[in-house]
This record gives sequence, C-alpha cells and structure tokens, in this order.
Amino acid sequence: MIKKNYYYVFLLIVLLLLCVFSYFPALKGGFIFDDFYSLSLLQHVNGELSYENLKKYFAYSDTGVLKRPVSVFSFLIDAQNWPASPTPFKITNLIIHMLNG
Repeated sequence: MIKKNYYYVFLLIVLLLLCVFSYFPALKGGFIFDDFYSLSLLQHVNGELSYENLKKYFAYSDTGVLKRPVSVFSFLIDAQNWPASPTPFKITNLIIHMLNG
C-alpha cells in the first residue's frame, strides 16, 4: 500500500516537471495581447501600497464581470510600478496554473 502512494507522488512530480519544461521557453518572452492595458493599471499604485492606491487600482480594473481578482492581485505581487519586466509576471502565472492543474 505504501509503495502505491510513492508511485502517485512520483507521477505527480514527473508531470509537474514536464509542465515546467514545456512552458519554460515562454518565460523569456515579452508581454502580448491585452497585457499592456491590464498591467498599466499598476500606475495607480505608483509604488505605494496604501489603502487609497489599492482602492483606485481595483476600481479601475475592468477585466470582466468578476474582475479576475486572482490575476489582478497577482500583478501586485510581481510589481508595484509600471512599466515592469515581464519575467516575474510569467513565473507567477506559471505557478498559479500549475497549482490549479
């Protein structure tokens, strides 16, 4: 019974590594499609995570009916100023998608 559990853990690790290996080349790319518009809202935070700046940031976020709170919040993890490097955004996106998968 214990061996079977190790088998599933090993399989999970292999699948996660395969996923990282598959998406690794994309981590070096730039922003595409609507990234510039969505991320330009970081200018409302302007490097200062105050209540007023965060309120403006989330209020101006018009990324749909549900406002995509996970993605909008994850932008704040990667940068509080705009423009910023795309690499941290892409790494966070990969991690979120792997956790969901």
